[in-house]
Amino acid sequence: MLDSDVVVRSLLIPINEGQLLIPGAVVAEVTNYKEPQPLIGSFPQWFFGILLWRNQHVPVISIEEFLTIGATSPVQKSTRLIVLYGLESSQNMPFYAFVAADIPRTLPVKDVMLSNAQKSEKEGLEFNVDVIEHGQALLPDFSSLENMIRKLQLASSS
Repeated sequence: MLDSDVVVRSLLIPINEGQLLIPGAVVAEVTNYKEPQPLIGSFPQWFFGILLWRNQHVPVISIEEFLTIGATSPVQKSTRLIVLYGLESSQNMPFYAFVAADIPRTLPVKDVMLSNAQKSEKEGLEFNVDVIEHGQALLPDFSSLENMIRKLQLASSS
C-alpha cells in the first residue's frame, strides 16, 4: 500500500453501473458529450466511434460495455466524455475517451481511504475497492483498455 501521507489526486467518475476511481494524471480533459462519428465496418458494441478533439482522432468507448457491467446510460445534459492520455503507445494512440454518466468529482485519495480491495477477474478491470464515504469504485486496467482499442486497427479506418 501507499504511504498514508501520499495523496493521489483522483476523479470519481459516475458510470451507469457504479463509479470509476482513476488518477487525475491520466485525464487529459473532461468535456461535454459530443456524438462520436461511427466508422464503417464491424466493431464491438463497446466501440462508439471517433471523436475529433483538438485536431486528433480519438476513439470513444463505452466503459460499461467493455467491462461487461451493463449498458451505457442514455445521453443527458450531464453526460460527459472523459478523454484519457494513451499510456502504452502514445505515438499510435495519444488519447482515447469513454462516456461518463455525469460530471466527475475530484477526490484527493490517501491509502487509508481505501478498503476491501478485491482483485478483479474481468478484463479491463484491476480492482473493486471501497472508498470511505464514497462507496464502491472500480479501478480500470488502462493497459488492457488500450490494447483492446489498438486491436481494432482504427488508424487505417480514420
